[in-house]
Amino acid sequence: MAKNRRIPFGYQMVKGVITTNPIEVYVVSKIFAEYLKGKSLLEIAKELQAENIPYYPCESNIWNKNMIKRILENDKYLGTELYPQIISHDIYHRANNKKLKKATNICIEDKLEYEAWYLGHWHTDKRIDKMHFLFHGVEVL
Repeated sequence: MAKNRRIPFGYQMVKGVITTNPIEVYVVSKIFAEYLKGKSLLEIAKELQAENIPYYPCESNIWNKNMIKRILENDKYLGTELYPQIISHDIYHRANNKKLKKATNICIEDKLEYEAWYLGHWHTDKRIDKMHFLFHGVEVL
């Protein structure tokens, strides 16, 4: 089973202080740029793996789409008291808005055509207001 990094990709601990890792900062920036250009999470993961870029320091170069997704969703890249800023607010929000829009479009296409996802199960026999269900609690920016 894959292990989780304790410090987000793009950062490193130096003498007790979290700083940026220059090589990983380049990769984080590339992930956001490639996603905004239209590449999928899986395409980006395969590209990083082909370039032999390790996700874990001193280990194999195995990447998957969930690793890319976690990087795109991690708001620590905007900067906090502990973490230096790596990604601008504009790039971060554009990438996450695109991801949300893409996920919403997939939901509409899949669920409105033939079935509804409800309480963790697919239901073909339930009649629910699908538009309300899909967008309940979704904030439009």
